[in-house]
Amino acid sequence: MTQDNLNDQKMNNENPQFAVVTQFLKDLSFECPKANVGIDEKDLELDIAVGLATKAVSEDVFEVSLKLTADAKLQEKTVFLADVSYAGQFIMKNIPEEQKEMLIGIEAPQLLFPFARRILMNVITDAGFRSPQIEPINFAHLFMQARTQKSEAPAEKKKIEQQ
Repeated sequence: MTQDNLNDQKMNNENPQFAVVTQFLKDLSFECPKANVGIDEKDLELDIAVGLATKAVSEDVFEVSLKLTADAKLQEKTVFLADVSYAGQFIMKNIPEEQKEMLIGIEAPQLLFPFARRILMNVITDAGFRSPQIEPINFAHLFMQARTQKSEAPAEKKKIEQQ
């Protein structure tokens, strides 16, 4: 190898890297205690909840799991409940900790969301219900909101302790 090739390889090892290693369906659940017979779907109340879990797989690889839960009710009674947990493993090398948090909390779920949404919409449709319109999620806003709540929590605790 020439000196230029060694320098290029060394620089590539020091450059920040963020990439998807793999993505996969981690868990899927659908419960339908009431058949879709005689139900006027325009009266259905559909709530979509979003959850995010992360864990370190190795020093440079992190697993991010995005959970979408759809809870459909008609007059306070559950019509169906669907849960999709879609995960991805991401490699992050040479990235400062603060930026890692943002990549895990914003970029990773943003990459996973279209796949999780498609699976959720398909399972609802396959059960005989009209496919819901699930709008894109602003993960940056959710991340900043969670960060603000996290920073305010110790302040609340200090107020209680001082009284």
